[in-house]
Amino acid sequence: MTTTRHEFERRFDEVVVRTTAYTSEQIGHPVAVPNRFVIAMRDVSGKELSRAETLDPLYLGPDVSYVFIDVGIHLGGKHSGAAWVRPSDHHPQPPTEVWDAFDIGPFKVIGGFGSREEWELAKRQGIPPSVEPRDIQQR
Repeated sequence: MTTTRHEFERRFDEVVVRTTAYTSEQIGHPVAVPNRFVIAMRDVSGKELSRAETLDPLYLGPDVSYVFIDVGIHLGGKHSGAAWVRPSDHHPQPPTEVWDAFDIGPFKVIGGFGSREEWELAKRQGIPPSVEPRDIQQR
C-alpha cells in the first residue's frame, strides 16, 4: 500500500477540519479552520507556515511515513488560532505500520492546547479571530 501526495494532503485537510471541530466542542465556542500552521520539527519549529510549507517536510514519499502526526489548535499566545503539527520521533515506517485511526492516515487529532489561563480564556471568550476562516478544498 502506498500513499500519494494527493491522498496525504486530503487526509491532512480532513484532520485539520476534525481538530477544529473537536477544539470547538472542547471550549464551547466555534473555532475558525486555520490557514496558519506551526510545526514542531527541527529547522522549522516555532515559525508560522502556510499549508504547503507545512506539508512539504511532513510528506516523506509514497512508501514511508511518520508513525503518527499530532494536530492541535493553539488556544493562546502569539500563535493563537493556528494549527500545531508535530510528527513523531519514531523511525519512519511503511504506510501499513503507521497510526491510522478513523481513516486519516498517520494524523492524530489532539484538539486545543495551551496554558490553564489560555484554556479558561478560550472557554469564556473563544479564540480571538486573528485570521479569516477558509474552506478546505476537498480534492
